[in-house]
Amino acid sequence: MELTGGCQCGAVRYRVNGEPQHNCLCHCADCRKSAGAPMVGWAAFAESEFAILQGEAATYNSSGASMRSFCPKCGTGLYFRNAEMLPGIVDIQTATLDDPDALPPEAHIQVAERISWINHSFPEGAYPVPAGSSTDKKVIRYIGSFYGERTAKPLLGALKNLSPERQKKLCFEVVGAGLKTRLMLHQAGLPADLIRCVDRVSYGESLSLMRSSDALLVIDAPLERDNIFFPSKLADYIGAQRPIIGLSSPGPTSRILKSLGYECLGFDDEERLGVLLGQVADGNYPARNLSEDQLQPYTASRNADLLRGIIDHA
Repeated sequence: MELTGGCQCGAVRYRVNGEPQHNCLCHCADCRKSAGAPMVGWAAFAESEFAILQGEAATYNSSGASMRSFCPKCGTGLYFRNAEMLPGIVDIQTATLDDPDALPPEAHIQVAERISWINHSFPEGAYPVPAGSSTDKKVIRYIGSFYGERTAKPLLGALKNLSPERQKKLCFEVVGAGLKTRLMLHQAGLPADLIRCVDRVSYGESLSLMRSSDALLVIDAPLERDNIFFPSKLADYIGAQRPIIGLSSPGPTSRILKSLGYECLGFDDEERLGVLLGQVADGNYPARNLSEDQLQPYTASRNADLLRGIIDHA
């Protein structure tokens, strides 16, 4: 993937060429202050995949080893380095890309520091197709790529341990799979018709695919500490009202899924994951008819009303 971008006045231009190692919206106070925005979009690339094409950025040491680079003429924030926390990595601000739609965020990070009126939500009425797949196979979908530390290893092990009869009844589909993901899945040695990779689709198309799934899978990065990430697609999964299976460390994903009656497993619980996949293959994985009270906190209209109230009060 080759992308270009630059500052508002055009004095500084850059290019990245590779697959992002993470792609997220950050809510931390440092990012908000540096950008003057309620959150900042970032995509991390290897240093060797990043090049300045024109001009020279200025750099500000915002805290610790954090170095934020910006245009010295117009002030646009461009990229970030931290040699201690992210050695060999350049984080670019995705809003400065010529085509920012090319890298939609796949997670929210530092959500503990988010502004109180920033809430995750799904657009009601934007899921235009009937629930469930229309094929002979049961379809489990994962929307996004396995970037950064995310791994499909527990899933692949669970799929491999399914009986041949259940493997024939199931299809696991990755929507938006990058090169790393495709190689990982190809090397697993599973039956060709058990796993399918789909190129990136529009947001509207992704909602249709969520709604037409027999189950949806959310996988966070495996962490030894509690997880602080809220995958942005989780709100959309909830809006699709399809069964959800989670793989995550303790944190927002696990807490929300369990509150809705879904299972969220640890990364070493491959055996239980296999049981759940088998239930999907047999058509026995329980769907949840979420109540209005359960859905309401994640609806776009409710959160828009909250934001309007804050603005009117101010």
